[in-house]
Amino acid sequence: MAGATSGTVAVLVFVSLFSPPAPVPAYDRGDCQRIFPQGTVLHDVDSLRIDTGNYYEVDFGDELHLLGSPQGNAVICWQQGRHGVAVIGRLYVDPRTSSSQHCVKIELDFSRRDGSHVTSRNGTVCTGFPEGALQSTEIRFLVTDHDLHSVRIRLFGGSQGQELAYSATRHYGD
Repeated sequence: MAGATSGTVAVLVFVSLFSPPAPVPAYDRGDCQRIFPQGTVLHDVDSLRIDTGNYYEVDFGDELHLLGSPQGNAVICWQQGRHGVAVIGRLYVDPRTSSSQHCVKIELDFSRRDGSHVTSRNGTVCTGFPEGALQSTEIRFLVTDHDLHSVRIRLFGGSQGQELAYSATRHYGD
């Protein structure tokens, strides 16, 4: 920086330290295309971001995780013809109010249009070191079947990680 004054350098340092971070892309349609076999046609991509607050300490979405909330979205990817559905996101254990070791869980239930159950998937993440630190894990589930219609998402948290914190169902075509 030849010829720069100390005032110019100070302004550049201030701007670089206090400027908002560049946006981090959340999961999107491209992630859906990469999880399915090449040539798959997608019907729809649903975005989803869940912040359960201080009590349950479990969130689902994508980076960045700032001030106790995911800033990016998770996605539910629906294959054309109801032959496949994928759920991609990050599960966070978010110990905002306690520093004790605990775990949180996500459960996903997949069903057909007639209401019959196809399968379930789950994932967990626990606080790490230092004790009480924010931890996350990527959730990436792909289910193939015929006539897939819905995904029920349940998050469990609280002091023992067993309390239902959030429940929602997303349907093909919504």
